[in-house]
Amino acid sequence: FVSRVPAGLANPDLQEILYTVLAFALGTAVFGLVLAPIWARRITKPVGTVTELASQIAAGRRPARWPRGAIREFNTLIDDLKAMSDAISKREVELRDLNDSLESRVVERTKELVRINEDLKRAMDEIQQARDGLVQSEKTAALGRMVAGISHELNTPLGNGRMAVSTL
Repeated sequence: FVSRVPAGLANPDLQEILYTVLAFALGTAVFGLVLAPIWARRITKPVGTVTELASQIAAGRRPARWPRGAIREFNTLIDDLKAMSDAISKREVELRDLNDSLESRVVERTKELVRINEDLKRAMDEIQQARDGLVQSEKTAALGRMVAGISHELNTPLGNGRMAVSTL
């Protein structure tokens, strides 16, 4: 028994499969085009929120509220940003305290340096006076040696002459 089956697009079974595949492809494309903006908004809105929070933190402002969303990863990121903001605030307070204590230490050390400088000036004055005294006493000693030398030089011939006169 030989029968003839239509081939190609004339085959009703093939046409039905082809129409079904085209319908699914078209339905998927329409479904994707409708849902793509919704999904994109669902993702871009939390990204925008996180970006806004990061900008506020970078500008030195601590956000008033920390929003939560449906995406767990973004919530984790927001929690991390909050922890970073808290750490930055804590470090700023510590830096202010350290700066205040540094200023007081600078003032204290400046006073100490002024006192030490005055002590050094007094010591320099005393050293100058001692040097002047040493120079004066050295001059006096040199004058004394010179007078002793001159008197020795004069007394020797005079003494000899006196002895000669006495002997005569």
